[in-house]
Amino acid sequence: MSQAHLSEHGKLELVLDLNGDLLEGPVWDERIRKLHFIDIDKQLIHTYDPHAESEHIRCTGGTSIWLGNTHIDAKSCVSLTGFRTLLHCNRHSEVKLPEPVGNIGLTEDPNVLLAALRRSIVLFDLTKQTIVSEIASVPEEHGVEDYRFNDGKISPAGVFIGGRMHSTGAQLDGKHSHWYRLEWHKEQKNSRLVQLLGPDGVQLPNGLDWNNKKGVMYFNDSINNHNDPPCGTIWEYKTDDMGIPLDTHPSSEHTRKVKSMGVNKEGGVPDGMCLDHEGHIWTAICGGSAVVCLDPETGNELHRISIPVSTPTACAFAGADMSVLYITTINDKSNGAGGLWSYRLPGLSGWSAAHIAKPLH
Repeated sequence: MSQAHLSEHGKLELVLDLNGDLLEGPVWDERIRKLHFIDIDKQLIHTYDPHAESEHIRCTGGTSIWLGNTHIDAKSCVSLTGFRTLLHCNRHSEVKLPEPVGNIGLTEDPNVLLAALRRSIVLFDLTKQTIVSEIASVPEEHGVEDYRFNDGKISPAGVFIGGRMHSTGAQLDGKHSHWYRLEWHKEQKNSRLVQLLGPDGVQLPNGLDWNNKKGVMYFNDSINNHNDPPCGTIWEYKTDDMGIPLDTHPSSEHTRKVKSMGVNKEGGVPDGMCLDHEGHIWTAICGGSAVVCLDPETGNELHRISIPVSTPTACAFAGADMSVLYITTINDKSNGAGGLWSYRLPGLSGWSAAHIAKPLH
């Protein structure tokens, strides 16, 4: 994708008007051609099939609706949101978890997802709608009540990396957040979460992704009060063959600051992220009504998607040719908030589909 393509106008569309609370973590499974994403506060995993055929909807006299061969009283369609739910009911499904879910990842079984909950990393069976097993959990001294996992992702080599925060976002004083990698063994009793960053190094751990051609990963610390003035920071870390940072200290030769942004600067903070096929960073600006594309070398903004929702949370490329950018949002009560959006731009496509979590041999 050339810079000329980046200057062209794309197409933004609301594809699922869910009226959710805190949508996050879109993950594209190319094996089944479906997009998974979560609603953290409602404890839901959503699945969207963009290739499914919509059922034919037929209205009779304005008082009833036929969905395929099923008759539905139109009074149950009390809102535009309800009508859109009917339109997409065969494209969209959801399952509920026993507690808030901060992020999800793919496993070798398309029906089983890795899910990061309050303290634990678990395997969750979508078909049976139950937790299959717990892989590992964080130490109690890292916080139990009012804490949960936030954004996380699987490296190209199959290693889960993710962060944990105060569940309300209220305790952002440098004493509460952690960033971990999962050391997952086939004998799960030996599995553990290894801290990559502690409270002195991270405050609101968020989006991440890998450029394995360059041997680096990118990471958003959305709010860092150690900066003056406080702002979000996008970091680049050199990684080993497993996609694990070699060193996360700001002064390390393996660490580089890509950009500081948000809070008292542009407005909003960097949240979830992904990479396009040229290695550019695409990050949601939560509180800034935008998703932006950044040059990872200079931090310069190459493209901006303005969204009529103040709080986009994350983005991920999807589709058969990885040419659709899906965007999740928080419900700020505006039209389409708490819904799933899509964006298409000529020449734009993603770096890779989501990776699969794998235990160590």
